[in-house]
Amino acid sequence: MNQVVLSSAARQVADVLREEILAALEHQAEFFLGSEEDLMSRLGVGRPTLRQAARVLEQEQMLAVKRGVGGGFFGRRPTSHVVTHTASLFLRSQGATYADLMRSQITISVACAELAAANPDVAERRRAATWYAERLPEGTDGISGPRFFSVCAGFHRLLAELTDNITFRLFVDVLLELARPVAIDSFHDRSTIVQTARNHARIGRAVLAGESDRAGELMRGGLENALTWTRASRPLDERTQPSTSTSVDGSHGRDT
Repeated sequence: MNQVVLSSAARQVADVLREEILAALEHQAEFFLGSEEDLMSRLGVGRPTLRQAARVLEQEQMLAVKRGVGGGFFGRRPTSHVVTHTASLFLRSQGATYADLMRSQITISVACAELAAANPDVAERRRAATWYAERLPEGTDGISGPRFFSVCAGFHRLLAELTDNITFRLFVDVLLELARPVAIDSFHDRSTIVQTARNHARIGRAVLAGESDRAGELMRGGLENALTWTRASRPLDERTQPSTSTSVDGSHGRDT
């Protein structure tokens, strides 16, 4: 991602618009900021300065500029894609391995499982117990590695959602996307898919029952086993680029 070099005026404009967008995003996912002319007048700046600031906010995924009829400047909620991309570049430059990612995922996913089981809403906890049955009603026979990863990742994202903690949800999104290649490789083994699905079903039942310790223990055991299935010692590579656009508010939907 190329960094935009800003003038001091453009930096100030970007700061003002960023705060305005963040304040408005508490109530809506996207909204109309104004036309280019409106913003130039309101902020007291020229077109080049405004466009410099806009390019920065576009890179941050905080702003969309639409041309033509009905166009203008639109504030929007960013996705985890930009975080994942930057994290991937940093970790690769530091020689990180998939094992490093998975050990981090163990810590975070265990906490998510425990907190999900402590969620006071039984109806929400039931989603964890029915996740696999609803998405794979015929079981795991014949399912592809990428398809199973999608269902498996959705289960992890659901547990993070049930924590009602946006930070957990972001971390889970980033770790899942970075670990995607090695996870899909491991799911070429039929026994790995079966074992993972069974363990997640047990975790889902523990979450529904409100058994935090049990849910955490099962999650830890499953992910520690996964370290033995995968070629986790290999370094991160170019295939760690994210393939989804999950928003940082966790609005990935219920059928991931």
